[in-house]
Order: sequence, then structure tokens, then C-alpha cells
Amino acid sequence: MAVDRNCSIIAAIRLLILCCMSVCAINCTAQLHDDTATVNKLLNDHLFDTSDKAPARGLQIANEGLAIAKRIEYPVGIVRGYQFAAYAYTQLGQTKNALTNYNEALRLARMYKLEKAESSVLNTLGILYRTLGDVDKAFECFSKALEMVKSGADPRFLGDEYNNVAQMLGIEGKFDESDKYYLEGLKIFQSLKDTNSMIMILSSMGSNYTDRRDYPGAIRYLNQALVLTNNKPELRKTSNPYSDLGYYYNDLQKFDSVLYYYNIAVQIDERLGDQAGIAVNLRGIAAAYFYIGQLDKSEEYFKRVITIAKALPLMAILPTCESDLAEVYAKKKDYANAYKYLSESVMYKDSSANIEKAKTLEELTVKFEVKEMESKNTLLENENKLQKLKLQRKNYLVYSAFGASTLFLLIGLLLIRQNKLRANQQRMELEQKQLLAQINPHFIFNCLNSIQQFVVQNDTLNANKYLADFALLMRQTLDNSKDGVITLKRELEYLENYLSFESMRFEDRLHYTLICAEDVNTNMVEIPSMIIQPFVENAIRHGLFNLKDRSGELSIDFSIENNHLICKVEDNGIGMEESQKIKEQRLIKYQSHGMDLTRQRLALVSKMNSGDYKITVIDKKDLAQKSAGTIIIIKFPLQA
Repeated sequence: MAVDRNCSIIAAIRLLILCCMSVCAINCTAQLHDDTATVNKLLNDHLFDTSDKAPARGLQIANEGLAIAKRIEYPVGIVRGYQFAAYAYTQLGQTKNALTNYNEALRLARMYKLEKAESSVLNTLGILYRTLGDVDKAFECFSKALEMVKSGADPRFLGDEYNNVAQMLGIEGKFDESDKYYLEGLKIFQSLKDTNSMIMILSSMGSNYTDRRDYPGAIRYLNQALVLTNNKPELRKTSNPYSDLGYYYNDLQKFDSVLYYYNIAVQIDERLGDQAGIAVNLRGIAAAYFYIGQLDKSEEYFKRVITIAKALPLMAILPTCESDLAEVYAKKKDYANAYKYLSESVMYKDSSANIEKAKTLEELTVKFEVKEMESKNTLLENENKLQKLKLQRKNYLVYSAFGASTLFLLIGLLLIRQNKLRANQQRMELEQKQLLAQINPHFIFNCLNSIQQFVVQNDTLNANKYLADFALLMRQTLDNSKDGVITLKRELEYLENYLSFESMRFEDRLHYTLICAEDVNTNMVEIPSMIIQPFVENAIRHGLFNLKDRSGELSIDFSIENNHLICKVEDNGIGMEESQKIKEQRLIKYQSHGMDLTRQRLALVSKMNSGDYKITVIDKKDLAQKSAGTIIIIKFPLQA
């Protein structure tokens, strides 16, 4: 009986231990479930709205959720934590921290193979690049996200990505492709009965047609968007129809309608707390007031835009707004403020260019290091195979080693050559961006000094004309530098403004002509942007500037020969040989790289497009074989 009693006690103790272990396991599972639920509650899509209105609070919540997700090793929560922190940093204007967190979110999403989370991160990263004005990066992110969600089960996200890709294509002027993506997104949102998304797409399509100057098509889509908006005004979540109607009427120069629709758009954005939307619409109002001559109103609204653009920041519109405000002050004959804002415009433009250069250089360095590491790993693997081969087949040692060494040498040479070609191409692209991003810095700051001198001397007439022409030139430079190619008409307008400006600086010692043959359709012919100006500037600076016995004569002719556009730049300056002698006599060590960079750029375009771009430089001689000027002939292939 004692033995049975002891067995019963032992069995009871074992049962008690098992019950305790079960309770502990249940408690741990319940705690883990509670922590996961807490993370999901903190890091939901409503956090985007919180970060829009109170970014500091949004960052705090994102970090709290990230800390819990790391503690319980919850991959989805970790990725979402980094993503929301990045979005909050964007709203705080801390772009570097935002990019760091986005890159970490992408790395972890790919490591854990979380495709849905990765596509979401790509989408918000694309929004950041779009805000910064980097259209290429934004398009890359949105396109990758679209491909990832095409096979997914979330149609709303798919519709959003069609819309985002369409926007980037529209910015690049690819309107037919843009419309196709908009229509795909529209079908999805119609099936979901998502009225606000339908409104945004219809409104964006209206803007596409405005940019095409197809005004009947534009008003058709804009009216469809407006009808949907007015059906349920209490559900408005976008100001797009009113903003795009303001843009439409601005193109038609009906400024009463412009002010009416942009003001409604601002009211909606203020209700929604959309600061970026407010800035864009206020800029439209400021421009309208400028065109109708209400300069005080224009000044007030441009200042509001600049304040918002600096706070967010919106680097895509800030330099242009500074330049626009300088024009307002020039009209008001307030030259001190005009000089101030024009200088700030140049500063922000140069700052954006330097950020882009640094980013490109960093990407190039990372790619090179990754490629170098891959090459080293490949060589190590091949060396291990060689060792095994030596041990297994002694008789075949000499032939195997020789063959393998030759093969590895060829692979190494090919890899080195490939790396050099890629590095050279990317270096040339970097130089191209540098060339597109600026006119000669000496020219800019000489102009600013001249403006300041006119202001000091109270020379109202010259200061006003000088400042207005220079502001327009800077604006054209900013606009043209965004595009890889522009129409010949835009290039002619740019050259006309630049040459008239230089002619004024030369005090009528420079005479120029711009001639275009009748068979050249300036609206259809396209050339790489900012190509001809460096040659014109070189002709003026080195050829005509040093003339003492006669006035400078400069002619720029455009014609078509053998399916090529021919640009001929001719001057009556001192010629290349005489210019070089003057440099040597004056011990000038500075050397302009404008023409060299342009040649490299055309060479790269020729290689990429398989086109026949060519530059010919001729040193003219008179009857006494003395220098009589220079002729530069640039040949552009016409697209079929």
C-alpha cells in the first residue's frame, strides 16, 4: 500500500509540472500575440496621416513599434518600422536619415523575402524622390513596385502604382504611354468604386492633354473629374481637379479663372493638411497675380510658397520660386531684394546639383566595390577548383594549369575592361549632369556684380533691363537643364536671350544674327539640351572679347543637309591661335572645360543612340594668312 501511495504522489507531481509548463507556454504565446498586435496597431497606414500633420509624433510612434518588433523578432514589423521612420524623417526635412531608413527597410524586406512590404517601401521611396525632383529615381521605384504587385491580390495598391508610373511618364512628356497607365488604374478604381482615386486620375489625364495643347481633350477629362467631385463634396480628399483647372486656364491666359480655381484648391488642401499641395497651388496664384500686374499680391504669395518649400523641403520648386520672386522685385524696381532672391536661386540650384553629383558618385563607388568583391570571390572559387584538380590528376597537371590560367586571365581581363567601360560611361554621365546644371560660374557672378553696381549707382533703367533679362536667362537654364533633349525652338529662344544679354554687356560692340532655314521645323526637330551655348560663349569670350580694331560679328545658322541638322557658329574674332598666344602671354592657367565636356557628351550620345554626331572647328584665314575668326560646325542626326 505504501508503494502505491508513493506512486500516486509521484504521478500527481508529474501532472502538476506538466500543467505548469502548459500554462507558461500559453502565457508566452499570448504575450507574443499581444506584442505582435501592439506592433500592428502602432504601425498601420494611419501613421502616414499622423506623420503628415505631426512628423515628430509620427517618428516617435514608428520607433516605439520598431523597438517592440526587434525584441520579438517580427520581420514585417521591423520593415514597417524602418519605413514609417523614413517617412517621418521626410516630413521633418531630414532627407539623409530618410534615405538611410528606406535602404535598411528594403534590405530587410529582400532578406526576409517580404514582397508586399518591399513594394510598399519602394512606393514611399518613390514619393520621396518625386518630392526632391529626381524623376528618374522616382520612376525606377514606382516601376519596380508595379511589377511586384501585378500578381498580388491587392487591386487598390495596383491602381495606385499605375497612377504613380503614369505621373512620371507625363512629367517626361511621354503622354501616350502615360495615358495607357492612367486608363489601367482608372479601370481598377471604377471596379472598386473608389471615387477619390478616379477623380485624381481623370484630373491628371486632363493635365496631360493641357501639356499637349489639346484643350478640348483636357476640358473633357477635367469636367468628368469635377462632376465626380461635386456629386459628393463632403467626401473630397483631393484638390486635383481645381488645381489642374487652374493650370488649364493659365495656359489659356484666363487669369480670373486661374485665381478662382487655385483658391478653391488651396482651401481644400488646408482642410486636408496637405502642405505640398498648398505650396503648388499658391505658386499658381502668385504667377497669375504677376501676369495681371498685381505685384504686391504676387510678392505675398511667392513668399508663402518659399516658406513652405524650405520647411518641407520642396527642392523641385524652390529655386524657380526664388527666381520668380526676383522678377517681381525687378518689376517693382526693388533691386536690392531682386538681387538677394536671385542670388538665393543660384545658390539653391548649385546646392541641388552638388547633392545629385554626390549621390551619383556614391552609387558609382558602391557598384564598383560590389563588382570588385564578386570578382575576388570568383577567383577564389576557381583557385579551389584548381587545387582539387591537381590532387586528382597529376599527369594532367601541366595542361590543366595552363588552360585554367589562360581562361582565368581572359575572364579577369574581360571583367576589368567591362568595369572600366562602365566607370567611364557613368563618369561621362556625371559630367553631362554637371554641364547641364550650370552656365559658366564666372559669367553668373560677373552678372550679379554688374547688377549690384547698377543698384549702387542708382542706374534704374539699366538695372531693371539687366536684372529682368538675367532672371529670364536663369529661368530658361533651369527649365532646359531638366530635359535630356529639347526642341530647336526652345534652343533658339534660349540663344536669343543669352546673346541679347551679352550684347548689352558689350555695349553694342557685339552684333549677332540667328538664321534658320525655311525647311527646318523648329517645333519638331529635337537636339540635346544646352549643347550650342558653350560654343557660342567660347566664341564670345576667347574670340570676340579681345577685338580692338573692329566690332564683333557672330552668326548662328541652322540648316538641313542629308537628313542631318547642321548648326554653323561663325565669328570674326582673333582666332584660336591668337587666343592661345594671349593666354600664354598673360600666364593664364585656367582652362575652360565647357567645349571638351560638350564633345564628350555628344560622343556618349552617339554611342548610346548609334547616331552620327560630329563637331568640326575651322580657323579662318584672310588673304595674308592671318587669323580672321573661327567657324564651328555641329552636325545632329535627325530622328526618323
